[in-house]
Amino acid sequence: GHDTDHSIQFHRPMALARWYYHNTEHICIEFCTTSVSSDRSFYPHHGDVRTVPWKKYKEAGPPYSTWSITPDHSEKLYWKWIICTWQEEMEKKTGKKFTGPGEIPESWKTITKQAVLQELQ
Repeated sequence: GHDTDHSIQFHRPMALARWYYHNTEHICIEFCTTSVSSDRSFYPHHGDVRTVPWKKYKEAGPPYSTWSITPDHSEKLYWKWIICTWQEEMEKKTGKKFTGPGEIPESWKTITKQAVLQELQ
């Protein structure tokens, strides 16, 4: 363990943690850094009936209470490219789809491997 909150410099889309929109088959493509700067809410645990505003995510209790998410709109090309590259496999694995609010934006589909490699340098 460590004495500080869990934090990382670059967050990934929630789809990679198998998050989906409540009571739907739609995979969530949002980034947590964007969500915590929004006015939206989330269900902290599977089966919860109460929502917690993303801006107050620490009030959702563990594990969220030990997270440190900086609200911003940083979204790495790498993660968007991963989603597009592995879309079918992710849909098969989760039994959910990148549809509705989780539809992959057309702009993500034009991201090249070269652009990703340049961003990572």
